[in-house]
Amino acid sequence: MKIFIYSNCQGAGVEAFLPLLTNREFTFRRVENYRVINGEISVDTFLDDLKTSDLLIYQPVGSNHGFLSTTPGEDNIRSAVRQGAQAISVPYVYNDALWPCFVEGESVRNGEAIDVLLEAGATDEDVQQAYDRGEMDFRFAERMALSLDTLRQREADTDVKMHAMVAEQLLSTELLFTQNHPSSVIFREMTSQICRLLWGDTFQTRDIGLVDNNLAALPGRYPLDRYSIEQLGVTFQAAPDEGADHFYRAILKTHCANWRASQAQLRKLA
Repeated sequence: MKIFIYSNCQGAGVEAFLPLLTNREFTFRRVENYRVINGEISVDTFLDDLKTSDLLIYQPVGSNHGFLSTTPGEDNIRSAVRQGAQAISVPYVYNDALWPCFVEGESVRNGEAIDVLLEAGATDEDVQQAYDRGEMDFRFAERMALSLDTLRQREADTDVKMHAMVAEQLLSTELLFTQNHPSSVIFREMTSQICRLLWGDTFQTRDIGLVDNNLAALPGRYPLDRYSIEQLGVTFQAAPDEGADHFYRAILKTHCANWRASQAQLRKLA
């Protein structure tokens, strides 16, 4: 079976697990959708593979991206597959609630807990001390509810559903290394669902035993600190990672510098 995967980096996990779960033979072509959208990859470099594939596995891309979108019934990537080929959609699994904060792009995600202190006149050292004393409110419950609701919405129209598993196991099992890099546990479930969609009741998962928890080799892992364990209630790890406090103090420092620079810029514009 010739499979074309059109997704973000999470497609690597699907590609890694499908051959493990079944005795069937596959050939893969995987293209990261965001690299196509930003112009890094030309459609011409993969269109022939797309048109000749037996199965398209994709994460939905909105109609605003034209031919690079995947909306059913429109002239786009999804409609380019050959007649008779199958298509299976999978959700984008994202959750930002497992860690106090982290750097995403050029800014700090979930820096509101720091803003509250800075707006009240705190110095950078005051922020560091508040973190050390466990006094900061990183809104874990609110962020968890929002992340899970976003996943539920994202998979409303996808064939594969991950919300129930994530909601049930996120605190007891390491499902994510970063906000958008899942562990093998996620990918094993995702690909098992794909196999059941393809082969129904005839599919039985092969006994692959224990595998590397990052079989897809996605980069990065945010350390868990005492806030995640004590305030959020993570149970898959009993103690903070070594160096976690140092990791998050550095992020606090970065956010403080960014906040003060933005305030200075606002004063110039006033």
